[in-house]
Amino acid sequence: MWIVGLLAPALTWLALYFDILPKITTLFSFWYLPGPICSYAVGGMIGLLFTFFIFVLSWIIYYPFFKVYDRQCMQKEEEDEKKKDQLAKRKAMRERTEEA
Repeated sequence: MWIVGLLAPALTWLALYFDILPKITTLFSFWYLPGPICSYAVGGMIGLLFTFFIFVLSWIIYYPFFKVYDRQCMQKEEEDEKKKDQLAKRKAMRERTEEA
């Protein structure tokens, strides 16, 4: 999703530009640690809060798209169930006619 891919870095750049977040002056090479731990180690508590802010903002942006996709999947699943039931009824009817 390109909205989050543009918005999150832009907000981060603005936060760095307006000195809301401390500028990164040292190389933090613990890339294998979870993001919030790295954010706290590099930017302190404000870095951690900003990471959670970006996470929540991303979740809010993605949520409507997730709900639409979920609704589409539920409709497809219901249609598949109806087709399956119809096929089972047809099979039962064939078996009854063959027996008679």
